[in-house]
Amino acid sequence: MNSQRVLSVKETNLSQNSHLKHKSINQKSKEVFFMSKVRKILSLTIVFAMFLTLFAGITTVSAASDYSSSVERMQKFGIMKGDPDGQLRPNSDVLRSEFLTMLVRALGYEDAAVAAAGSTRFTDVPANHWASGYVNVAVQLGITKGTTETTFSPDKKVEVVEAVAMIERAMGYEVLAQEKGGYPVGHLVIAKDRNFGLNLLDGVSEAATMPAPRGLVAKLFDNALNAAFYEIDSYSNGVPTYKPNPNITFLTKMGYEKYTLGGDDVVIVSRTPYYGTDNDKIQVIRANKSGTPSELNVKGYTPEELNSFIGKRIKAYFDADDNNKLVDIQLADKDKTVVVAAKEISKDGDKIKIKDKDGTETKYDAKDGKIGAIVNWNFETADNADIFAAGASFGDKKDLIEATAVIFDGKVDFVYGFKYEAPVKVSSIVDNKVTGAKYVRTNGGSKYIDKDKDNKAKFSIIIKDGNQVELSALAEHDILYVATEKSDASESNAKDNRIKFFVVSNTVSGELKAAKLNASNEAEKIKIGDTTYDVLTPTALASWSVAFGDTVKARLTKDGKVYELVKESGAITEGYSIVLNKATETDRYNNTSKYVKVLKADGTKVEYKVKKDSNADTNFATIAKGTLVKIELNADNEIVKIIEATAVPAGNQNANDISKRKLAAGLVAKEDTVLFNMTNDNSGSNDDAEANVITWGNLSDNNTVTYYFTDDGYIVAAMFTNASAEATYAVIADKSTIKDGKNHLVLITKNGKVEFDTNSAVAEGIGDVVEFTLSADNKVKSTTPVTVATDVYEIQDITSNIIKVNNTIYTFADNVVVYYNENLDNTKDFTAMSKADLYKYMQVKLYLNSDNDIIAVAISKK
Repeated sequence: MNSQRVLSVKETNLSQNSHLKHKSINQKSKEVFFMSKVRKILSLTIVFAMFLTLFAGITTVSAASDYSSSVERMQKFGIMKGDPDGQLRPNSDVLRSEFLTMLVRALGYEDAAVAAAGSTRFTDVPANHWASGYVNVAVQLGITKGTTETTFSPDKKVEVVEAVAMIERAMGYEVLAQEKGGYPVGHLVIAKDRNFGLNLLDGVSEAATMPAPRGLVAKLFDNALNAAFYEIDSYSNGVPTYKPNPNITFLTKMGYEKYTLGGDDVVIVSRTPYYGTDNDKIQVIRANKSGTPSELNVKGYTPEELNSFIGKRIKAYFDADDNNKLVDIQLADKDKTVVVAAKEISKDGDKIKIKDKDGTETKYDAKDGKIGAIVNWNFETADNADIFAAGASFGDKKDLIEATAVIFDGKVDFVYGFKYEAPVKVSSIVDNKVTGAKYVRTNGGSKYIDKDKDNKAKFSIIIKDGNQVELSALAEHDILYVATEKSDASESNAKDNRIKFFVVSNTVSGELKAAKLNASNEAEKIKIGDTTYDVLTPTALASWSVAFGDTVKARLTKDGKVYELVKESGAITEGYSIVLNKATETDRYNNTSKYVKVLKADGTKVEYKVKKDSNADTNFATIAKGTLVKIELNADNEIVKIIEATAVPAGNQNANDISKRKLAAGLVAKEDTVLFNMTNDNSGSNDDAEANVITWGNLSDNNTVTYYFTDDGYIVAAMFTNASAEATYAVIADKSTIKDGKNHLVLITKNGKVEFDTNSAVAEGIGDVVEFTLSADNKVKSTTPVTVATDVYEIQDITSNIIKVNNTIYTFADNVVVYYNENLDNTKDFTAMSKADLYKYMQVKLYLNSDNDIIAVAISKK
């Protein structure tokens, strides 16, 4: 808006020419006059250097820089109005006449400019020129003198530095700019000096001497809108002194007023459209979070823009002539505000403990001892961390699906997000076009959005796998989280509820290899393939109808926890494989089907049906478990051909030199050769053969090779049998039971913390130091406990090759294992360390080999 204004005598006399008269030279002293000339020359030299320096800090870029948000704001305030077609043309250069028109509008003097239209002092701005009134007002205010005494150059492109200078003159900063060197350096100094709060050039990357495009001009005004004008504060002996007046800004000049609540001009946005208000409203509270929230109408902002202010401190201006609508919202103390999207939030004493998405955990105090919060669209305040206490709105809940904290000045100021009901599984959806009912059937009851056409949610949103979707996008077995403004998503709450569905369809497939069981024999963790997952609710494997060795599909929660397991066929590929088992099945009509289960080169186990009357069908009887084969599949994924590998004759089965890829009978293998290891072919039983895919790093010389395929004279696939690596040492950091009474071990070795399955049950437990060997399929083949150990002593001396404890000196064996376990308490974590981490006064226990050399160091206290 532009208020009706007439220039006052005071404003008319604020010409910068009169402001500068206090700087006159004392004409009574020629010496002083001469010295002033010298100082002026030196000053000009310094100014020129500063000019170059300042220009060097502003680089030249394309005029197409993105100033779109500033252009939109300037249009909102009426400073920019566009061409006759309404086009704002952000990349078009601005003429001097156009710039002064914008500046006069920003000062609120557009009506005065209309009244001042007519004759000007400039020959190139005749009385009928469209900008004559704006030029007259600008001259009267001392913003410009023209390009000469008689010309204004209205059609000349305004340069960036010219625009900066005229904005500063309009704001009263000319006197200060003159003290800093005058035009242009003094104006650039004021524009960039943050002590004055102008920051006119923030976000501006164009060179100061280039023509200013409309987008850049919009950015200059955007930076200046809330800045204080520089005004006369007092006089001393007729000489004025100045200071910034925060109550006078371009916004107040245009007739906008600063919003206050309870006397405070900084408030916190406590609700936005997404969090409980209409699309053109926000709710605010005082910055100290006391008193009653106030709902405000907003003009010129989209709901998305308003949502970006949730929980943050703002300063705002309103238009008293337009129902007190907020027209300008700016973050207050933006540099003190940090938004943290939390993975976990919980109460820790009087502290708020937040783990961010990267896993970094930080403890915070509450700002001013109080937190503002939006939980499922409901606003409240709480003392300190009480909102996370048991029974409170967020509850003592560490796995919130969504929670965002606004940190102000290093303390939690506001928290917003959603507390969801326990996840459920979708069974079907209902979207009745006749009755208007919309809901989801789940294993936890029906979750309603709309009961019918007359009982509808006030707000609803469905997010599936990170994207907003319609109800029809939900599918059977999706995992659903529900957050509601009312107590739940039941049918009785369907009217005027606010509701959010958060849906995930994340699954993983692979072999079920291991499980960590609790005292009730329920799985708390499971291992699928090479990855371990937490289980959302500990569950007995039998209740999921799965067993170790099955190919399973796990349905995961948003946090990657297993919701449930189901059996699934593995992925189908063709190529080199190990035959794990075969079977024949006869149905009630005496039709016979044949099946072969294989281990593929990618590590998956797959059962294929054999196509009738195929090569594979004919040779089915000769296919033996535990052999290396190459299979061929048809388009229906049926086996049509099985080719058996060459068996290595006895006496030629030992690998000659693994480092040179020399295998059985001296044949050389390619580097990408497919390698398998057979640990038990289970011949004579119905059990599957036990085999794994391995790599060259799992092998050593003299391993036994039993089958191979060649191509062009090279081995391209091979099968080893019960190969093993050399013995090494480790401490058992964790141990769990897997199929057939075997174990899964977490070991700390010379190479750090690693995980292995075992070929048989291991007698040693967590905290035991062992000597172990690995089979070629990377399983622990055998373990032997290390029994010779010292008591816990303090390190008296330590070098690269010796350690002294209890007045006894020991030497290190090669590749010694070093780990930390506080107080040697097996219930606490084990941390892999190295010899370089050892130092005097540590409390350690030493494990020794038969030569009395140290093979393991257990650190009890650092």
